[in-house]
Amino acid sequence: MKTESRMAKQFNLLLNDLYSLSSEIQILLCVAVWVIIGVFLRALFVQGDADATLMVWIVLFILVNGMLSGLIVAMLVALIATLIMSPYGVFDNTDFSQGELGLRGIAMLCGAGIGGGMKRLIQDLNARLYNIEHRVQGTELPNYLAAIKHLEKLIKLNKTESQELDILNVQLENIEQIRKLVGQKRADQQIKEFADILKEKLGSSSHI
Repeated sequence: MKTESRMAKQFNLLLNDLYSLSSEIQILLCVAVWVIIGVFLRALFVQGDADATLMVWIVLFILVNGMLSGLIVAMLVALIATLIMSPYGVFDNTDFSQGELGLRGIAMLCGAGIGGGMKRLIQDLNARLYNIEHRVQGTELPNYLAAIKHLEKLIKLNKTESQELDILNVQLENIEQIRKLVGQKRADQQIKEFADILKEKLGSSSHI
């Protein structure tokens, strides 16, 4: 159980590192996956329907493409691959029936859907996790961890740029009593309104 949890954590970290890469590198990775899919399609064209393993690899790399580029692009790749296998494509040396072609197309579309769905799910989960770790629940304002990370970023920038860094620490007294009097939701709303007013007074470049 611990091994599976560790593997899942490592897999999630790998995907996070992948999605944090620049868009140019991600596009290059997608192109590499498309080339691999093309190579397998060519091998399937040469061997005919003799090796079903090639079809499994094509579906697998279409799934990987979905995890890299998203649902829409992966669906387009699956449709193009299905069209290539059809009588209107280049597979004139194979005898795919309509049923076989349909099953292959469904398998590739399912791979694209699973890959694209996994990417969207992982991104949504990471966004929720970031909000939990870096936002105050209720007000959705940045918490201490977000403030520390923002300060670290400003300090790094300040090493190369001659800018002054001002830190203002504001503490609201009797906040628990206010919550008891007006309720949690209303108190959070008032804190958010106060933060908006403070940000307006300090300027748009300020971090509240």
